[in-house]
Amino acid sequence: MSPIRRVAIFSIPDHHYISVTMGLKRGLEQLGVQAFVSWPPLSGPNLACFVDNYKPDVVLEIDRFRDQITNFNEPVRHVAWVFNHIVHGRRVTENATGSFAVYMVTDPILTGFEHLEPERFGHLLPACDPTTFHPRRLDPFFDFTVIGHMYGPLGANTLNTEIQVDGQPIGRIGDLVDEFMASDLQHWKQDNRQVDEFIVGFFAKRGYGIDRRSIPENIRYVIDEYMIRLKDRKRVADGLLTVSRDIGFFGNPEWAEWPEFNPYYYGTLSRPSSLADTICRTRVNVHNGPVTMHMRVMEVMGCGMPLLVNRSLWDTKPSGIESHFTPHEHYIPYDLDAIEEVAAKALRDESWRVGIAEAGHRHVMAYHTWRNRAEYLLRDLAERW
Repeated sequence: MSPIRRVAIFSIPDHHYISVTMGLKRGLEQLGVQAFVSWPPLSGPNLACFVDNYKPDVVLEIDRFRDQITNFNEPVRHVAWVFNHIVHGRRVTENATGSFAVYMVTDPILTGFEHLEPERFGHLLPACDPTTFHPRRLDPFFDFTVIGHMYGPLGANTLNTEIQVDGQPIGRIGDLVDEFMASDLQHWKQDNRQVDEFIVGFFAKRGYGIDRRSIPENIRYVIDEYMIRLKDRKRVADGLLTVSRDIGFFGNPEWAEWPEFNPYYYGTLSRPSSLADTICRTRVNVHNGPVTMHMRVMEVMGCGMPLLVNRSLWDTKPSGIESHFTPHEHYIPYDLDAIEEVAAKALRDESWRVGIAEAGHRHVMAYHTWRNRAEYLLRDLAERW
């Protein structure tokens, strides 16, 4: 095969994924590969027009498979780069076929891609962009920051919505939410199959047998996207507030819908330079989620700042942090039930947290920059060609 010289990358129109695609673009360009990035993904006819004009060797798209593109038949190798199981209400798992190669950010089981055969996919993980995320001396402003998505409390209309089977009410969404909150299901240790099984069980207890494929989409969304994310993140935020009130919550405006978080909400960090400044002004940065090789983790390490990362069931998988970094050496791990204890120690022991942060920075710069990811992508695609 001839070397890959030109790659087109299409992203979801969101600042998080724009930064991801720009990072990969810079990594490819450092290796002498032309890279075009754009958002949002094009319709099939418009993508065909683009391909005929630009003539890329590869079209790489975030959260879209080739067979999900209508009226697109160009003879170009299409690559799907999967971050999510749902995007703006669209299930990425539906009709997820046809791409020349598939790269995951998480373990396939976590996001409902358990049907993927191991030889069909690789892992193209987030990385650090050292042009923006590098150490700098800034006076600390926060003891802790949590940067990420947060859902607000469910409204009365949603909670009182009836769940029906064959026109017969069997309960309210509020009943389903109450049972979920009382369960031991948590984002860091549950995959989509287990969440579906919980919902199926809710119906079964009321005398109705359904399978996973029959779960109404509005019911599934409330649990497998909304509540499971909210449950863990609220536990972390509540715990941190018992340790210090010098805390910043950043992300979507729904943070402010919680009275207990509202005074500490500082808005959205859509500019990478503002994100880097905030990281560098924080004594202890805190990550929470099932995906531990996350962009935020790479960015904090790139800045050389202390970092708490929750333990996840997938930590030892190829997409998990323990496959790439060493806990207590490169970052500080915590269990959800012990967030207060670990956060307090990290805040109290400056030399301990700074030493770990410096080691994490050296490791991320050596192995986890976007140039490293671009090298992997080109090498892996060449082997599949």
